[in-house]
Amino acid sequence: MGVVKMPPRFTPRIILGGKIHGVWRDDLDVQYVMRLRIVEG
Repeated sequence: MGVVKMPPRFTPRIILGGKIHGVWRDDLDVQYVMRLRIVEG
């Protein structure tokens, strides 16, 4: 277990195989599907 830092305005939806899938919203609230890789640090 640990802490995961995510970009502002990003909402995680599912975590699979070392990746976080979710939705990021820009300044106009337009939604984008994003996949982020989990990196140990």
